[in-house]
Amino acid sequence: MRHVIIFCVLFTAVTPFCFAECAQQIEKDIVKSDKAPCQTQDGPVNTLLENILKKLNNRTKTLKTLEADVKFLTIRDPEMLDSKVLKKGKLYYKSEKNRSWIRIDFYTLKVDDEEEEKRVENIVFDGLWLTMVDHENETVNLYEQAPEKKPIGAFDFVNRNFPMVGFTKTADLKKEYEIKLLDSKKSDPNGLAHINLVPKIESRHEDEYKKIDIWVDKKTFFPTKMVTISTEDDVYDLVLTNLKVDKNIKNTVFVVETPKGFSKNIEKLKKQ
Repeated sequence: MRHVIIFCVLFTAVTPFCFAECAQQIEKDIVKSDKAPCQTQDGPVNTLLENILKKLNNRTKTLKTLEADVKFLTIRDPEMLDSKVLKKGKLYYKSEKNRSWIRIDFYTLKVDDEEEEKRVENIVFDGLWLTMVDHENETVNLYEQAPEKKPIGAFDFVNRNFPMVGFTKTADLKKEYEIKLLDSKKSDPNGLAHINLVPKIESRHEDEYKKIDIWVDKKTFFPTKMVTISTEDDVYDLVLTNLKVDKNIKNTVFVVETPKGFSKNIEKLKKQ
């Protein structure tokens, strides 16, 4: 189930960057700086990074819905086996009062250099349950994540396993991560902001991730790419395109029915 959690957290970690209203102010901050973005302890870069993180925190509070096409590439043991798995599909996110939902539908699968094939998977988190439907193996797995009367937000759910850039307070992020705004002209000529996070010693994620890199488009201020490197050197590469923000998404989108003939496994939340 770990790769599913990884995907969910990658998605939620990047969603706050998608709002173009941040672009004008951040561009002004860049113009004021006499230097191109670089790694320094003080000065314009730190100010710019602080501005970006602050604006992301403010904007995420009003995010209602998001719909996008997704490509999710996993590379296992790149130094040796270099096994690649590419999945393509669609994702949906919705927030309503104290409840939020995430759904990912994968439609195709490509392994290494083999031909791309149809492979349907549905992954849904509704505040209470994480549901995974594998149409190839005709299985449905449900994992309870919260008591019936105490649903948890999608971001709270994934924050257990991943740094929530834009959702987590900057001060809290800095306690566990070294955060830098890198020189995008060198790392990505087409990008404006390249944010890098590296776990500090004794961070709660020190044994899980080596680093996390986010590239933010210079026009839309949406992260076109996010790459996470695990401590085992596995690579998780997420790309989102064709975004629709704050459009109407019906709650029925997040309802999962068990297809006829599929086996069903239910794991209840363990009592503390």
